[in-house]
Amino acid sequence: MTENKTLCSSFDEIPDKKGNSVACKTTYLYDDIPIHKHDHFEIEFILNGSAEHWLNGKSSLVGAGDAIFLKHSDIHSFRISKKPLVILNMRLYISRLSGDLRQLIISQRAPCIGHTEGSGIDERFELFRQLEHVISFGGKYREALITAYTTIFFVKIAELFRYDAGGADEVWTNNYEYISAAIKYVNDNYMHPIKLSDVAKSISISPNYLSEIFSQHIGYGIKEYLTRLRCMYAQSMLEDSAHHSSITNIAESVGFESFSSFSRAFRKLYGMSPSEYLKDYNRRNVKQQDAP
Repeated sequence: MTENKTLCSSFDEIPDKKGNSVACKTTYLYDDIPIHKHDHFEIEFILNGSAEHWLNGKSSLVGAGDAIFLKHSDIHSFRISKKPLVILNMRLYISRLSGDLRQLIISQRAPCIGHTEGSGIDERFELFRQLEHVISFGGKYREALITAYTTIFFVKIAELFRYDAGGADEVWTNNYEYISAAIKYVNDNYMHPIKLSDVAKSISISPNYLSEIFSQHIGYGIKEYLTRLRCMYAQSMLEDSAHHSSITNIAESVGFESFSSFSRAFRKLYGMSPSEYLKDYNRRNVKQQDAP
């Protein structure tokens, strides 16, 4: 395999040139990727390296051959253990996609993580490279080819997920605009007090209906989603060596009303208190620095 590689020390935005519906890039990463959220769907296919992947507050190990599919609601970060972490990154801007492809992507349950090996990695890499070429150089049938290659690549990635891919999420498919708008509102305002009624009002639906469709699709309610989001941002701030705020100030900055509520929520998500997490993180960093 050969790549036109982008070297970067942290995650950087893929430029969305000329209103493209799909953006692709092969990236070599050497530093941890901090917590971030998206305004799009995303596929990340790992070619090489390994990392601890935090997704919606839960940790798993990922490496070569792993595919990750993310939707708007997913908040994630990478702690790289084997450098460089080489990722094929595809971003899908739903509003710009053709109807059938848009429906295919929206109906795919997410987040999902799958795995392939050997020739399966090479096959998906080659499809990705062909799509990159079409996006960059196009030609007379550029848009049709983008749709075709994106559909094939997406289907080949979906084959890797560990469940019956035929089962679409009907709640998400039928209420995509409402759910994604609610997620965007929470993601943009998590540091402020937020009520279910605030979110519902911002998207012009009833609180009861929003609560029902959000819980059915995400698996838990807006309040828990908000709590997880705040804890993940707090986790990132605790790990940031350049951040010198006290744990109490961190709790306040991510939107918790009290330190006790922050501590309870953080322990529930990560299995230890914020101060215990910080000590453990610093201890692991010292060991890594001392290692030959």
